[in-house]
Amino acid sequence: SSPLTEQPPASTQSQHHVPHSLPPRHLTLFDLVSIGVGGTIGSGIFVLNGLIAHQYAGPATFLSWIISGIAALLSGCCYAELSGRIPSAGSSYAYAFVALGELPAFVTAGVVWLG
Repeated sequence: SSPLTEQPPASTQSQHHVPHSLPPRHLTLFDLVSIGVGGTIGSGIFVLNGLIAHQYAGPATFLSWIISGIAALLSGCCYAELSGRIPSAGSSYAYAFVALGELPAFVTAGVVWLG
């Protein structure tokens, strides 16, 4: 038999015995779903971008990230201006309701909820 598969002597096993005062390990359905979603999102955002940039796009990936960063900055500035002009605390729904009316606000809320 291999030294890697041999069991240690009984005296060694009793020294490493974990006391029974610890709570049992238990994962709920929510925990497992969260782990799965986190792994999927993490691999899609962080790993896949690097692979695609390396194999297909090259340096153009950096330019697309710069352009999307500028777009996100401008979007943040738009929301900052809207929050300064509209006194109610709110979201996209509140801003669309004040600026455009009830129907566009309803559509905006639906799009935000689905996205």
